[in-house]
Amino acid sequence: MNWRAKLDEMVGSCVALVFERYAHDLYTPLYLFYLPANTDTGEWGQLIVENAQSDPDWEYADREKIPSNLTRDQLRWWIRERCNSLPIIGEHE
Repeated sequence: MNWRAKLDEMVGSCVALVFERYAHDLYTPLYLFYLPANTDTGEWGQLIVENAQSDPDWEYADREKIPSNLTRDQLRWWIRERCNSLPIIGEHE
C-alpha cells in the first residue's frame, strides 16, 4: 500500500468516527489528535478523534474543534488539510 492510500485510510476512519460520535451527541466538541511517526523504526503515526486529550503523548492536530456541520467530503478535506503538516507518515513504498 502506498503512503497516500494509507493516509486516506487513516483519514477515512476518523471521518467515520466523527459522524458516529456527532450522531449521538452533536454538542460535545471533538478534536483531532495525532501520535507522531517513529523515525527510528519507520512506524507510522496515528490519528484519533476525542473530546479531550486523554494521553500526553497524543498531540492536538489543531486546537480548533472539528466542525459539526460538514458533509463527509468536506470533513475528509478538513482532516486531510491538517495532516499535511503532521509528522505521521512512516516508511512507505
